[in-house]
Amino acid sequence: MKTSSRALLALALLATAACSNDNKPLQQALQKEHPKNLIAEKVLSSSREVDNWFTKDPEIDQAEGTSADKAYDLLNLQHKKEIIVAVIDSGVDIHHEDLQGKIWTNKGEIANNGIDDDANGYVDDVSGWNFIGGVDANGKPTHIDAEQLEVTRELIKMKSKKKSLEDQGMSLSEKDQAYFDKLDAEVKEALVTADQMLEVLGKYIADLKTNYEVLKDLLKVSFEQVSLVQVSALATTTEAEAKAKENMVAIFKAGNAKDVARFLRVQGVYADDKNYYYNEQFLPRAEIVKDEPENFDDVTYGNNDVIGPGADHGTHVAGIIAADRNNSLGVRGVAQNVKIMALRVVPNGDERDKDVALAVKYAADNGANVINMSFGKGYSPQRTQVGEAFKYAEEKGLLIMHAAGNESTDRDQEDRYPTRRVYSEAGEVIDTVGTWLDVGASSQFKDRTLTATFTNFGQTQVDLFAPGVNLNSTVPGNKYAVFSGTSMACPSAAGVAALVWSQMPELSAQELKARLMGTVRSRAGLSVRLPSDHAKDVPFETLSITGGISDAYSAIVGVMTGVAL
Repeated sequence: MKTSSRALLALALLATAACSNDNKPLQQALQKEHPKNLIAEKVLSSSREVDNWFTKDPEIDQAEGTSADKAYDLLNLQHKKEIIVAVIDSGVDIHHEDLQGKIWTNKGEIANNGIDDDANGYVDDVSGWNFIGGVDANGKPTHIDAEQLEVTRELIKMKSKKKSLEDQGMSLSEKDQAYFDKLDAEVKEALVTADQMLEVLGKYIADLKTNYEVLKDLLKVSFEQVSLVQVSALATTTEAEAKAKENMVAIFKAGNAKDVARFLRVQGVYADDKNYYYNEQFLPRAEIVKDEPENFDDVTYGNNDVIGPGADHGTHVAGIIAADRNNSLGVRGVAQNVKIMALRVVPNGDERDKDVALAVKYAADNGANVINMSFGKGYSPQRTQVGEAFKYAEEKGLLIMHAAGNESTDRDQEDRYPTRRVYSEAGEVIDTVGTWLDVGASSQFKDRTLTATFTNFGQTQVDLFAPGVNLNSTVPGNKYAVFSGTSMACPSAAGVAALVWSQMPELSAQELKARLMGTVRSRAGLSVRLPSDHAKDVPFETLSITGGISDAYSAIVGVMTGVAL
């Protein structure tokens, strides 16, 4: 196998002492993040930053938010319709203090009576459904937390196909062999890199721990809680303490990391690569869900526990959209007159096409108005059936919001799934979903940093941008956290959609989409960093179809900025 750039980086790191002046390799190693979202490492510490900035306005608050607060403060809003937003995600903590009164209730279902009262195929689905769960022998809910990536599942299938043909004295077609080789190389490269990076990070963490042992009585916190600020502030009294302090500071600065937790988190993500995402032997679905994952007619699976074991991501998304604006707790969501329908589909790893399709149909059949999807992947073996589900939702009048992705790539050049494109079984594009919006991530600053470093972009495939950097929102256990990602930008825009639609329920989904696109806050002419090359600046309007940022105030009052309504 050809040695990858990441593998070469790891080998270089292995030969680099912890306190080396060559800081760049360690900094690059620590750029690894969870594939579903990026987690910001700071909480509003700069004088330039504005709390709850994603609902703010650039003229009033000097923050490139959604102008939702401006709409509520300056307009006599009359909520004519309650908007239901289906959050298809990792789970939602429906008991969170800041989401009380904001969770959808299935009025056709009697809670916890063990009966499918509304005959929709899902028993006791009071707040939504968990498509990645099951029940144990005692009838209690069970949950999938982690799954493989789709590339691994595809490799397993292709290996099986290859062996079956070879047992018959045949071989894969040229096309299938090329696909097999691509999958095999990707998985092998990821596993090699994971092993190398785990060794590298293990060394640095061990060095940190060795020096921590010298300083722990001075630090008075556990190893996992140690930060650069704490170590830098220590007043040492012995030569050993002074040297340990110097070593720890050097390691933190070499990795451009502010705390031990950063090293441990990245170590955990590489461990997930090895143990779950690229592990061909990791097959939890057969034991937990017990369905046929590629049979779209097999729909009687899952459970009604929409929280699950890993609901941080989905709860954060829900809070951006709908956290109560009037309860003086935590944060304010973009839209007040909205309810969240919780649909658990996304594990740590890649979501299954069948779960996505069934969740979309569930949302369409059970009264949702907007779908928020803050997830994506590189392979979609059942993309035809998924596309059919989206066309069904379009026909039912739903607006579909999707995160553009966090790979810093041009979506015009490379597809991510799910997509607005509808494919035939032969792999040809046969249609598009007309009520679909792809959302890129922007920051709160009107300068070259307006574009998030990680965001995908595309002048024909990304519709608009929305706040997605350092958003404080709800996480399970009545807590709050700052996350970054297009996963956060998508609900920022979905909240705007819900707010506008609650004012103008007469709009169709197509009309609402046109209004949202036609009233973006234009930043035409502003030079911003190109996400795929941070040293290069480009006009902001070249990175999306509209060249603008989702703006609730403008959408409600009908302020157009260059895209026809």
